[in-house]
Amino acid sequence: MDKILKKKMAMIAAAVATGAVGVYFFFQPGKELVETEDIFAVSANDGIDEMTTETEAEPLIIKVDVKGAVQAPGIFTAEAGDRVIDLISKAGSFTDKADKDKVNFAQLVEDQMVIYVPKIGEEGIELPENHQPPRAELRLLEGHLRVQGARLT
Repeated sequence: MDKILKKKMAMIAAAVATGAVGVYFFFQPGKELVETEDIFAVSANDGIDEMTTETEAEPLIIKVDVKGAVQAPGIFTAEAGDRVIDLISKAGSFTDKADKDKVNFAQLVEDQMVIYVPKIGEEGIELPENHQPPRAELRLLEGHLRVQGARLT
């Protein structure tokens, strides 16, 4: 009987100790719960804001195609902040027949850009078949489509 009584006392002591530890942690002052943002909430500006933050980063490699009246036409690698005049310099500068008045030297270059330097007297320059609208227009269009899609759901 002593063994049974000792086992019961040990079980009761263990239960009281577990209960005391539980009560201790329950009444401890903890960090206040922070109200979390509803990640599934959609507003009219969500698509546009996300789009601008995602695509504002410049691409790691900027490739520009320089054509026309330059010494060495070709595809050149540019750095962020380079201007048209920098790429024309990489192409060996202008030829004697280049019409420099029709080129905007100060324009910032973008990835997949085509710089065409016309010859003197050359009229009606056609853009290449794969010409794309500027990125800003594409961002606005894509953001608009996301907002419209969110409204439909």
